[in-house]
Amino acid sequence: MSRSVKTIGISLGAGLLGVILSIPPFSLDLQEHLGLKLLFHLRGTRRPASEVIIVTLDRESVEALNLPTKTQRWPRTLHAQLVQTLSRQGATAIIFDLLFDEAHDVDVDNAFVAAVGASENVVLCESIRQDKIPITDSSGQYLADLNIETLVPPIPPLARSALALAPFPLPKVPIQLSQFWMFKAGAGNLPTLPVVAFFIYASSHYDSFYHLFNEVRPDSDPALLPHWDEIVIQRGVEETLIAFREIFNREPSIAQEMLNQIESRGSNLLDTTERKMLTGLIRMFQSENSRYLNFYGPAGTFNTLSYHKALSVRDCSGNTKGDSTATGFEGKIVFVGLSENLRPQRQDGYHTVFSQKNGVDISGVEIAATAFANLLEDRPLTPLKWPMHLFIVFAFGLFLGFICFSLPMGVATVSVIVIGVLYLSIALICFNTQALWIPVVIPLFFLLPLALLGTVVCRYCIAAKEREVIRKAFGYFLPDPVIDQLSKNIGDINANSKVVYGICLYTDAQQYTTLSEAMEPKELSQFMNRYYEKLFVPVKKCGGIVSDVVGDSMMAIWAKSNPDASLRAAACHAALGIVQAIKVFNRENEQIKLHTRIGMHAGHILIGNIGAVDHYEYRPVGDIVNTASRMESMNKHLGTQILVSDQVLHLLDGFMTRELGKFLLFGKSNPVVIYELLGYIKEMNMEQHQLCHSFEEGLNAYRQKSWDGAMDAFARTLSIYRADGPSIFYKKRCEGFKQHPPDENWDGTVVMGQK
Repeated sequence: MSRSVKTIGISLGAGLLGVILSIPPFSLDLQEHLGLKLLFHLRGTRRPASEVIIVTLDRESVEALNLPTKTQRWPRTLHAQLVQTLSRQGATAIIFDLLFDEAHDVDVDNAFVAAVGASENVVLCESIRQDKIPITDSSGQYLADLNIETLVPPIPPLARSALALAPFPLPKVPIQLSQFWMFKAGAGNLPTLPVVAFFIYASSHYDSFYHLFNEVRPDSDPALLPHWDEIVIQRGVEETLIAFREIFNREPSIAQEMLNQIESRGSNLLDTTERKMLTGLIRMFQSENSRYLNFYGPAGTFNTLSYHKALSVRDCSGNTKGDSTATGFEGKIVFVGLSENLRPQRQDGYHTVFSQKNGVDISGVEIAATAFANLLEDRPLTPLKWPMHLFIVFAFGLFLGFICFSLPMGVATVSVIVIGVLYLSIALICFNTQALWIPVVIPLFFLLPLALLGTVVCRYCIAAKEREVIRKAFGYFLPDPVIDQLSKNIGDINANSKVVYGICLYTDAQQYTTLSEAMEPKELSQFMNRYYEKLFVPVKKCGGIVSDVVGDSMMAIWAKSNPDASLRAAACHAALGIVQAIKVFNRENEQIKLHTRIGMHAGHILIGNIGAVDHYEYRPVGDIVNTASRMESMNKHLGTQILVSDQVLHLLDGFMTRELGKFLLFGKSNPVVIYELLGYIKEMNMEQHQLCHSFEEGLNAYRQKSWDGAMDAFARTLSIYRADGPSIFYKKRCEGFKQHPPDENWDGTVVMGQK
């Protein structure tokens, strides 16, 4: 294959890798949590719309007005006074991001109701209560949970007096908040607080919007879409928003037709403000149910006034009583809500890209103001359409692959870094000027380093190709690590020996002696080669090394510097793979069958080149090897196929095993707890689980010298599987101990007097 073909192939591979990495759900999480955070912080704080003012219920107001820290207990006469003050100062709309769903003193509530009703520009917040109702079938069996969302409005007098009611649901979970609901589909497609606020703020342009809509759709029902005066009288803001939303959803072309009408009229017929408001209303109705928040900065970025100072404003110029602080409310929209420094345990704060290290998050009222300001500016954060997103990632990966594999390594490295800086700069410019969100995480944090790493790896592979031919020849006789060591220093062969943590797997074939007597040497050799071919595949597949093959026995090892659960799991997978491979082998050789027994033990071993003069063998040495061999022999006594020690199974999950007891193996001085490896838990049936449970009961009774109880349990096991070797083994021992009980200090250990 020519170098140019390789370069094209690798370039396409890099592009496709970027596409593949972009598809999983975690990719979007990374883009939001890392990519957005990076872009927002590189951009920095942006000045929010001057039309927005936040009045906060903060600690300063608590101290100045001698109020309780729980804002629900603040007298609502203060809210009435605030509404009157803001209305008198010319505020266009007053948005309360507070809940008033509990009644207080009637006179106090009535004062607030009167102020809200008189102002005719107050929006109150509804909460959404989520209830989970379990669903069951006819038998009472649990099936699933039904999530029901219920709107909880303010107390009825307040609800009737407010110009509009709206929820503002936000996820209160430990994740980064990036989006807000425009219309809450789960709650009947209701408009949320920012949408209602913008609709009311743009009310002076509603008639123009209404006439423009009728020009595009003259056949619309006027009863469903009233004029603004009728909306105010009927308190029909929410119904009107829902009606327009349904029409725009039903006929998406309306939005573009209205935008075309605005464009055709030009600046002579429509001033800048009216064009902006009309366009904002149209895009609001045609948008998705949710939008990404285009944050302006950390907490406190908006023009914010303490509650007690807002109460003391006297005139439109913003002069206050005894205070130099000034603000003007005329023509402004005012959001009223909790301050970060007053929330108990910061329960109303939301983790965003601008959350600070000291734990200060952006409050709910600031998020509502942010969403409104985005609508007002018609500048929401807009991610690329999915096809364009994938195309850019693919093109970036394609270009990186081409650069990396067509240029010298040093030049390619510098070029890739420059390309990364340019890409980030372009993404930041688009983010700053157009609020366009171009993906940066996958291209810069995945594709770029992977392209460099891939280049190094690929060039190394090409350089090592010749050596691999020699390695392959040696690989039939030695494991790869030994070949690597010999390739560096063939004269220092004894230096390869070292103590490691290893798992030793020992196999033995039944009836091999009979088989060797019945076959000619050549025929036997061919037969055993086919047999070992089946055994070696699972061992190699699971990362093991075949260390020794003698007659009908094989020894395989898995070794690392330190104990590793994944290494022991690999050995168990190999053992189960050998069992399946031998089943296939025996089916292929129906007349001659070899049943294979396996023993496994784990611990520290010496592994290396063992020998002298001119003959060496690479093999493990130590008690672990001997114990594995003894455990393999135990299969004959227990009627089992795979026996493993507790050291092998430590901290392993997913395997179906049963403890067979503690055994002092022949010729050993320390007992070993032995388990039978049966298979994978997910593949076991109920009968096998019952067998293991009954055997466990029998083994526990055996250890407690309850011979009758143990024999009953083993009898239950044998009723499930009458050829269960361990149950037969222990049942016989119980019968013997019943006649000749063991010593007082007997701890249940089985002492084996033979292999």
